[in-house]
Amino acid sequence: MKKIENYFKVFYEILSNGISTEDLNDMIFKIEKKMCEQFSLSSISLYYDTSDLYFNFNCDCKHKTLEFKHVKKSAVDFPTDLIIKKVDNIFVYKFPFRSKVDSIEAFVEIKRKNDFSKEELEGTKLLIKSIFLYFLRLYKAKRLSLHDELTGLYNNRYLREYLRQESIRALRYNTKFSIIFLDLDGLKDINDSYGHIYGAKTLKELGSLLKEYTRSSDVVGRFGGDEFIIVIFGASKKEAKIVAERLRKKIKENIFLKEEGYNVKLTASFGIASFPEDATNVDELINKADKAMYKVKKAGKDGVQCYEEE
Repeated sequence: MKKIENYFKVFYEILSNGISTEDLNDMIFKIEKKMCEQFSLSSISLYYDTSDLYFNFNCDCKHKTLEFKHVKKSAVDFPTDLIIKKVDNIFVYKFPFRSKVDSIEAFVEIKRKNDFSKEELEGTKLLIKSIFLYFLRLYKAKRLSLHDELTGLYNNRYLREYLRQESIRALRYNTKFSIIFLDLDGLKDINDSYGHIYGAKTLKELGSLLKEYTRSSDVVGRFGGDEFIIVIFGASKKEAKIVAERLRKKIKENIFLKEEGYNVKLTASFGIASFPEDATNVDELINKADKAMYKVKKAGKDGVQCYEEE
């Protein structure tokens, strides 16, 4: 793989293999696995800037494992230029790339036993930028259609489709999952006192808080208005209740609209239901978690309630 023409051959091969899929993460992982094959890599990792966090897609080529996680920006040194170093007899390359037009900022880290020749390095750099920038544009466009514009969390459409897929998987493999349905207490008071702009800012801050205090494997989405859903695969109601209690405390301790000088304190009401224990279809599951949440509302708000048959 020395001639530049061969790098473009890899690029078009990846394009023609139908790598763009409905699963956004799978799309990136397929690219990484293809790169592993072409360059005999130990690992390849993409760090994609989402303004709040980095999305990290890591492919361990040797052990054939894939991992997706959110990474705090403070934990990653974003390179401003190509970095090459040798660590424990492994060559580490970091290739940054940006697109102001698409507001995309990312870098790829490659680990390899053998170093690249000068010509190979130039070709690899060009290939990485071309491939990942192209697919990150698709990735960004797809994410916008599946994410809530205000909070950056998944939207109602994605939540329902994800729950449908998880329910099929749970029934097929005899597993379970739970959902936490939460409603923010007091948003109407903020809208009435400070205006809807600050109400929207409050919801955005809540979205960031929910992302920060949930696992990367949990699915967090805005169901609508001031209602949110968290999906925890493999969790019982008891386990989900522990997560909900932690979030309830974090919300209660948090100071909203601090930068604006309002220093607002809020609470939230939580309802929990499990699949297939409480329901065997998505609408019923959401409805039962919603009912459990309303019990908290009626009891005075700021609490967690698991669904129980009446």
